Amino acid sequence: MKTQQTSPERRRTKRARSGELCNFFALLISSEGLVQGQIQDVSEEGLSFITTGADIGLEEQSVVSLQITSARLTRALRINGARLIWARPIDESRLALGLEFSKPVQLPDALLAARAADLQP
Repeated sequence: MKTQQTSPERRRTKRARSGELCNFFALLISSEGLVQGQIQDVSEEGLSFITTGADIGLEEQSVVSLQITSARLTRALRINGARLIWARPIDESRLALGLEFSKPVQLPDALLAARAADLQP
């Protein structure tokens, strides 16, 4: 089986395009405190983000509020009724969190544009 090689130019282009969503931050607001991280993926139904130095468990985090912020947004997007559905360690200092919204939300144009840029090959 032949593996396809990616040219250095193509890798640079992909790297330059990826990461637009990382300019958006998720702030998880719960009874346990605040957890902030960079958004990795987002849709109208939920999102995932990477946080550092957070110790968070699924048991006590059933329903939380969420705020999405970025210099590209004119105002923060506040989402009430988000549910933490998974938490996965990436390494000893970073954790990936997945949240599901209780109802679909309308994402701001700037966030949709960043997501579209990340999805381009």
